[in-house]
Amino acid sequence: MLAAQQISHRYQTAQGPLAALDQISLTIEQGQFVCLVGPSGSGKSTLLRILAGLLKPTQGYVWLDGDPISAPDSRISVIPQQSNLMPWRTVLANVALPLEVQRVPGGERDQRAQALIELVGLAGFEASRPAELSGGMAQRVAIARSLIMEPSLLLMDEPFGPLDALTREQLGEELLRIWQTQQSAILMVTHSISEAVLLADRVLVLSQRPGRIVAQFDVDLPRPRSLDSAYSARGGELAAAIRASLQSSLSPTN
Repeated sequence: MLAAQQISHRYQTAQGPLAALDQISLTIEQGQFVCLVGPSGSGKSTLLRILAGLLKPTQGYVWLDGDPISAPDSRISVIPQQSNLMPWRTVLANVALPLEVQRVPGGERDQRAQALIELVGLAGFEASRPAELSGGMAQRVAIARSLIMEPSLLLMDEPFGPLDALTREQLGEELLRIWQTQQSAILMVTHSISEAVLLADRVLVLSQRPGRIVAQFDVDLPRPRSLDSAYSARGGELAAAIRASLQSSLSPTN
């Protein structure tokens, strides 16, 4: 469904060109969940911006369902690290915002927003403002908002990063439930190896800058999964292999 070929990117800085990505090629199939792990500064967020059509790569191409991606596309939704909700709007109004921009009639807009609010477990909070929500609840609103345009692909940039460990685990399980219901493809950046093992069909390992894919792992844990899956014997083996690959990518020889 998504194909990226030979993506490289360089930023122009006061000190000269800075190579962020180097010759990255990847594919994501319809309904697949892929996690991307790598050290800080390896270009993970840059890659997501390129795949979303928000940044033109220095080299390479991106296609979605055979169409070139060079600008934002309604088939692709992005969930950033921060929920970025509008503080003056209610939960319902925040979720419905993309449909409002598209001039969808109010009745249909609210009906679709309500269905997604229920899907992410926030029924009863429709009239709440972001300041009245916990961090985990705010991220649920952001997920609902990203799904309302029924995207083919969700790009998630450390969406649970600011949360405490327990809330992060709970939202990971919730994300699995939502994904199994919606079946959008997902590419998610995470620093948590156990989170990647819990969620993904496939884990891609990015090297230190300039980022390049140095390994990929098929996660063969059966679905549906729970937190126990990530901490099973096989989950531990996969986590150890991913961790070793990350450590190897940080060595001076790479």
